[in-house]
Amino acid sequence: MGRECLVKRTCPIIFGRLLRTKVRASDLAELLYQQCVLEDEPYADQHLLLGQRLDSEALRQRVFLYLVASIILALTWKYRKDPRASGLIPHIKGRAADEARRRWSQSEDYLVEEVDTAAIDLEHLLSTDPNENRALSFEWAQAWLAKAGHEECNPGTLFAISFFWQNQYIALGRMLERFRIVPD
Repeated sequence: MGRECLVKRTCPIIFGRLLRTKVRASDLAELLYQQCVLEDEPYADQHLLLGQRLDSEALRQRVFLYLVASIILALTWKYRKDPRASGLIPHIKGRAADEARRRWSQSEDYLVEEVDTAAIDLEHLLSTDPNENRALSFEWAQAWLAKAGHEECNPGTLFAISFFWQNQYIALGRMLERFRIVPD
């Protein structure tokens, strides 16, 4: 009996079934925003191999927008048919708008439009078959940097940028698998 309890506590999958933590939508939205935007943001330069370029305010804003957009995209795909999740996206966009207003004096309308544009751009990277466009990882990252006023031609850096955003989405998907939304 003691061993079975230890296994249940330490292993998230029992007999092929994922044990999911029950969480209110508002709590999940706050957790995602805190962990996947505010806590991930300081490490973006390390993962994106951007070095000194992250001193650019335009690039910092771009990283912030894409961290928010990656959450929005993951939530949209994961909970598209779950009405209990309807409050997640507006909550995250609201928190991001407050932060953008504090940091960059941006309006909420501007932020929402930019996050939606970032989500569409990110979806293009995630959903395009690499066999159809083998250079997508490089071209996408080059365009992503160019929109922040930076030029890059190093294939290693460009691949690292695309790879980071793809992994960010995968990590969010795995994180969301651990939760089951319950009514507030």
